[in-house]
Amino acid sequence: PVGAATIAAVGRLLGEIVGSDGLVTRFGGDEYTAYLKRCPRSQGLEMAETIREAVAEPFVAEGVEVNPTMSLGISSYPEDGDDQAGLIRAADAALYRAKAAGKNIVCE
Repeated sequence: PVGAATIAAVGRLLGEIVGSDGLVTRFGGDEYTAYLKRCPRSQGLEMAETIREAVAEPFVAEGVEVNPTMSLGISSYPEDGDDQAGLIRAADAALYRAKAAGKNIVCE
């Protein structure tokens, strides 16, 4: 129950941060995808860092204090792909670079 509550709380937080600038979806398991409209790469990096910092704030889920961290991979159009599938592949590759680099970081 704590894991499910944490995933839900993080999803709500991501939705609040992204707001009307884009869309957040759960990609599977404990992974999310955020799509930002007309967002230059530099702004995407700033948003990713804002998300990473916000998620790292401890909170209580099901009566248990949790201290989540988040690794983020970003991609941008058209530098990293010219369609949705290409952008997702590029972001996923960046995510795995972030995890390999020690987790709780943003990679592009």
